[in-house]
Amino acid sequence: MRKVQNALHECAESIRRAEQCKRNQEMMRTQPSKPLDVRAVVSYDQKTVTDAATQDERSHTTQESIKNATWAAFYAVAAYAVITTFMWLSMIEQNRIGRVSLNQSQMQWNEQQRPWVGPQGNVEIPKTPIFQVFSATPDDTAIDLAVTVKIKNVGLSPAFEASWDIQPHLSGNDLTLPQLPMKMACVSAEGKSNDGNGNLILPGGEMGIEAGSETVMAQQIKLSNVRRVWIVGCIVYKDRAKQLIHHTKFWIMSSMIPENATPIVVKPNKLFTSFTLPIPGYGMVRSEAD
Repeated sequence: MRKVQNALHECAESIRRAEQCKRNQEMMRTQPSKPLDVRAVVSYDQKTVTDAATQDERSHTTQESIKNATWAAFYAVAAYAVITTFMWLSMIEQNRIGRVSLNQSQMQWNEQQRPWVGPQGNVEIPKTPIFQVFSATPDDTAIDLAVTVKIKNVGLSPAFEASWDIQPHLSGNDLTLPQLPMKMACVSAEGKSNDGNGNLILPGGEMGIEAGSETVMAQQIKLSNVRRVWIVGCIVYKDRAKQLIHHTKFWIMSSMIPENATPIVVKPNKLFTSFTLPIPGYGMVRSEAD
């Protein structure tokens, strides 16, 4: 009898649970589930809080160290760049100075090795200068002048195609170096050298040059105003190493002719009258070379 009661009780309980499950399912269908709102409060003990603060401090210290190291590296690179720039500029300047010094040394060596030709000793006037006054132009004066000058190569190389020309010039008591006669003399000497009519002068070699002018174009100066006679000479020669043309220019000036000097007639004729004037002497005034 008890067993029957237990079976009926279990059957009723099963029916009740089944109905309850059915009601729950119907409620789930009519009312969808809502998300659960879970709120949690986390608390740490004192040791955990202390450890977290220490870790934050260490992290901050590490970040500051990295930042400081980064700036230090930046400044070091900038300083290195500045120093390198100054060193580079210094090297450029040193190279420039070195090139200038080398060029100067090369120029000095070339100057020492090249030929140098110029007049040596005193000028000689083998005959008395003759002044000529033409009948058609009495205010103009010409001169018949012979000159002998010794030239020497004092350089260490031979001088090739050496040529020269000498031009006389009359002036008052003027000490200005005549330039136009010098240009005429150099042009004439260059023409002779380029035509192959020059001479070879070895190092230490000397030779005498003679120049005369029997017919000279008259200058616009009265015989009574002549106070000085200039002998203007130009020597031209070549340096075989570079085929350069070198010039040596020299100006020889006479002593002043006295103002009260009386011209002496030498030979009159219908075209011109020849005179002489007292000239005490001659001297080298200037010499220059290139």
